Amino acid sequence: MKKLLFIQLALGIFQIDLAVRQEAEQHPELEKGKDICGGRVRLERLHNHGTAGGRLKGHMPAIAGVSGLVTGGCVAYFLRLLWKEGRTLEKTGFAFLVGGALSNLYERCKNGYVVDYIRFRLPGGRLGRLVYNLADLFIAAGALMITLGRKEET
Repeated sequence: MKKLLFIQLALGIFQIDLAVRQEAEQHPELEKGKDICGGRVRLERLHNHGTAGGRLKGHMPAIAGVSGLVTGGCVAYFLRLLWKEGRTLEKTGFAFLVGGALSNLYERCKNGYVVDYIRFRLPGGRLGRLVYNLADLFIAAGALMITLGRKEET
């Protein structure tokens, strides 16, 4: 039964991200951007036709293919991991990562781009130049949980 909860978590993350993207698409004013959190966060919608930072623009079929292979590998490992005892943090991390990755892959295949809408304004950091979506944040959080979960096992 616990296995099903991790799968539901991954699918819930997928659905939440798609719902937030749809909401971002409904607001054309976000193309110009809107500061929140005292200007530290900016809601700024864009269509990313490449990889992170818009790299490899114009190569979406190849990007979607590689993304599909990597995501498929993560899903397969996640499903295999579910049958192992314990490792709750690692399983939770893979649920986050898989949910986010599936959402980005779905957008790439469906639209030919990924909707990004969150920019963090950090002093002097490269991260402030990029625009993210919720799936990206779930993927990053998942990778961190996987790393911490594996350290617990050693």
